[in-house]
Amino acid sequence: MRLSGKTIYDPCPPGWKVPIRGYNGVWSKATDVASGTFSYEFDSTNKGMNFSGKFGSASTIWYPATGVIDGRDGLHWVGVYAIWYSCTHISNTAFILSLVSSGTVSFNSSTYGRVIGLSVRCLQE
Repeated sequence: MRLSGKTIYDPCPPGWKVPIRGYNGVWSKATDVASGTFSYEFDSTNKGMNFSGKFGSASTIWYPATGVIDGRDGLHWVGVYAIWYSCTHISNTAFILSLVSSGTVSFNSSTYGRVIGLSVRCLQE
């Protein structure tokens, strides 16, 4: 089923999309790395990272440390950790972008199955 050019599985509004992961993905282009880990400054007061200049030209591209929802016992690691899905999957996992309050950012294949509750960050098309 398609609604205004979007499928029912796309959570983003028209004009926006979930980023792809891989050599042509925004996360890879922003860091000049196909996958792996890099360091970035974590804002311990506001609990997240400002990726302006990395993932776009806006003055603030805020990624909050939203935590993750575990299927067994709920929400964990709010203010400390976050993971965002890309729209690229492999087998029963998905490619992700994650951040930790230590300042570590990584993007790679998720070790979680696709059923865990992770965040989605829409990017303008």
